[in-house]
Amino acid sequence: MTAGRLGLLWAVGIAALSLAGVARGDVKTGEEAWNRGDYTVAVQQWEGPAEQGDPDAQFHLAQAYRLGRGVPRDLARAEALFAKAAAQGHVEAGDFYGLMMFDRGERTAAMPYVRAAAGRGDARAQYLLGIAHFNGDLEAKDWVRAYALMTLAQSAGLPQAAPAIAQMDQHIPLAQRQAAATLAAKLGEEAETNRRNQLAAVDLGSRIVTPAPVAPPSGLPQPRPPFGLGAPAPAPSATAAAAPAPAPPPVRVAAAPPAPARSAPPAPAPAEAKPAARPAAAK
Repeated sequence: MTAGRLGLLWAVGIAALSLAGVARGDVKTGEEAWNRGDYTVAVQQWEGPAEQGDPDAQFHLAQAYRLGRGVPRDLARAEALFAKAAAQGHVEAGDFYGLMMFDRGERTAAMPYVRAAAGRGDARAQYLLGIAHFNGDLEAKDWVRAYALMTLAQSAGLPQAAPAIAQMDQHIPLAQRQAAATLAAKLGEEAETNRRNQLAAVDLGSRIVTPAPVAPPSGLPQPRPPFGLGAPAPAPSATAAAAPAPAPPPVRVAAAPPAPARSAPPAPAPAEAKPAARPAAAK
């Protein structure tokens, strides 16, 4: 290789490193602006690095579009940015990407992301995976694992988990629920280990403060009663969470997104009991 060629490669390499440093600085500046509430400034700082392929900038910009802060709310744009960041190994982006895919009906394609997120202790993903194991449609039917995952989601404060557990209680035998308690403890420990490993594998730097959604995606699946058993009574709806998505019509076993509970129509009054006829006295 000639000296001129080598010099050109060095020049290109140094220029690339310089651009990377500028992009990284813009991402950090955007994070600081976001945490101050300057959402428009934050978005402006992230747009350039995101266009250059910086996964953190893509993730943060996706959050801005998802929440409608600094830009008009655009879920399609948010999902596209989450997908780009996830393709580069951004773990949090993969979690959101999977949930958004699930929400719009790409449930089979979303399951690898849902499994990974559940393995790191994401309560929304644990809920979805628990329902899948209970119903036996997107995952192999496993009521012990289903109950364990739903228990973890409930422990994390996910409001939809309690009604789901109430429905599962009607069908899962006590022995399996007891086994699920042991499995839940094991899965919880594994999730904590996975979270620690994740933090050790990334450069923490400054973290953006974005409120994570409390509710899982809209169009949620619900526990389906086993064949031959009557359907359980509908669970009470939970309060709608922040950053709600429009409610699509229910899909097969899907339920509408969390909404204020509506009063059920009054049950018909039971028929008045009539005294049974007495046998005639023996003569």
